[in-house]
Amino acid sequence: MMPLRLILALLLFTPLSAFASADLPIQQIKTKSGITAWLVEDKTTPVISLQFSFKNAGSKWDVPDKQGTAQLLSNTLDEGAGKLDAKTFQKKLADESIGLVFTSSRDDFGGSMQTLRSKRNLAFDLLKIALTEPRFDTEAVERMRASNLSRLRSNMTDPDWLASRLMLSVLFKDHPYGMNTGGTLASLRTITPDDLRKFKEAHLTRDKLVIGVSGNINAAELEKYLEKTFASLPEKSSEPDISPATFPQASAPLLYQQNIPQTIIRIAMPALDATSPDIAKADVFNHIFGASGFGSRLMENVREKAGLTYGIYSGFLHLDHADLLQVSTSTKNITAGQLLALYKKTAHDMQTTPPAEQELQETKDYLVGSIPLELTSTEAIASFLLTLQLDNRPVDYLTHYISELESVTAEDVKQMAGALLSTLPLIVLVGMPEGVDNVTAVKTILGIE
Repeated sequence: MMPLRLILALLLFTPLSAFASADLPIQQIKTKSGITAWLVEDKTTPVISLQFSFKNAGSKWDVPDKQGTAQLLSNTLDEGAGKLDAKTFQKKLADESIGLVFTSSRDDFGGSMQTLRSKRNLAFDLLKIALTEPRFDTEAVERMRASNLSRLRSNMTDPDWLASRLMLSVLFKDHPYGMNTGGTLASLRTITPDDLRKFKEAHLTRDKLVIGVSGNINAAELEKYLEKTFASLPEKSSEPDISPATFPQASAPLLYQQNIPQTIIRIAMPALDATSPDIAKADVFNHIFGASGFGSRLMENVREKAGLTYGIYSGFLHLDHADLLQVSTSTKNITAGQLLALYKKTAHDMQTTPPAEQELQETKDYLVGSIPLELTSTEAIASFLLTLQLDNRPVDYLTHYISELESVTAEDVKQMAGALLSTLPLIVLVGMPEGVDNVTAVKTILGIE
């Protein structure tokens, strides 16, 4: 897949000062065939950015012995379509500075398109045929298969990747989320062009389509292009329901031994849903706990004061059927036990002592102040519009969210810490850690070979 040309990249990240606030002039569009989109129009830029997603069309629908199907589909949709073979298709994108990328995640399948306004006709035409007339030529499929196999073999030598894969395979053992989104060495070899076509027809349907657009295009124009581009997709899909993932009973830390100088550490526990009314409280807590990098409690205690790591971070993972709070770090093998003990103390202190008012206010000021800074390109705005829709948010959500951030109290943070950190976490270790008692050895990591 071709990257954007430099000229387009520069244009995409040119600040859009008119939108550097919480109030985005969002227009809601619906075409005659029922395709909906959110648009923020900006006539001052020559760029159009479109982000789209097919909700509930991700790798969780891969057949277990063909793990990686959604991933391989995302790699091959732009490798030739209609009468254009892969080389010709990619040359048109490159020659006209059109960015077209497809992506897959556990839950969703999506993509993005960026184009100069003057090239919009061609850009939408190429997007249409990629979605409706992909070729899946043998050469292109085999080339992308080889690329994925090479990536997987490289990942298998990366302790960080192994720790994450082990964590996911344990957390979601019998759930579709437990599969490897990138495929296994065996499954990638079995996926055929017909498998790719079947997945596309079954899951890339209009009823799942969510679209965010920003840039130099008006609502009437966009409605016409959306209808032309997406109306010929299958109307509906019919997948069975997927049950929520159940957090496993945590016990002793799980250890996958590798003869490496550092121990990779992953910690996970259940979290609240992204649509929870308390999400602003959770975000303030997370920033103070470990998401902010330098200045967070974890970084201050574990790196700055104890010198046990170069970095330790916390973050939420929100999926359709699971929500997690995760912590990632690494340390010398000899100090693994010390680091885990200090992590537990920091987590305990978060639950028992509310943050000081200055720390709380600085956190809220940062979170509120960073929002407009993240909306200073057409690409970022289109992505934000897409995220709002994927999370079923109203168009004025940002204003409400900022108000909720500003109203978070120190006691709210303490209570949120108690709610999130009181659960016994699942701990995964990769390396040769010392000072960690009662570990359970893991010999094989699922979802690789």
